[in-house]
Amino acid sequence: MTTIPEFPTVKLTLPPKLPRIKSGMALLTDSDFTGNEELELVKFLKDGEEFASGEVMRTRAVDLGHCAGERHALCLLAQEDTVPHEWREVCLVFPGTRRRERQGGVFILTMFWDTNHGPVWALHWHCLDDDFADFGRLVRYR
Repeated sequence: MTTIPEFPTVKLTLPPKLPRIKSGMALLTDSDFTGNEELELVKFLKDGEEFASGEVMRTRAVDLGHCAGERHALCLLAQEDTVPHEWREVCLVFPGTRRRERQGGVFILTMFWDTNHGPVWALHWHCLDDDFADFGRLVRYR
């Protein structure tokens, strides 16, 4: 696990109106957000690991601190033309926001470069009961 960014950082610029997601899920936790943070990508797996459970990933993310969340993802999506091309190689994980569905599952937001429906940046709710693979990167703010 490293705290040194492997990829270029992105400076967020708060849009006039931040898009909203209708998830139908209850908000459990949310990260701090001003709309002018700089985002970086950080590995969450230890050397030799190919995947980690959602809860292990989340624990490591919390230990690293400054976890980006849903509002960071939406702000980034609103300025997708500023996202470095290199970020398309990985799945962006936003563990700063957790939501619970009616059936009890807890989810966090991910964002990935979807070549099947675009190419476009796509948002996806990922269940913490599932594993997170080595191509995922935590999104942190500073």
